[in-house]
Amino acid sequence: MTQRPWSKLQRKKHNIAALKIIARRSE
Repeated sequence: MTQRPWSKLQRKKHNIAALKIIARRSE
């Protein structure tokens, strides 16, 4: 039950990391 909010937070962090990687590759 404590994994639900934590999963949301990790998902957001992962999304940001993926965006950063994509931006770097685009440059």
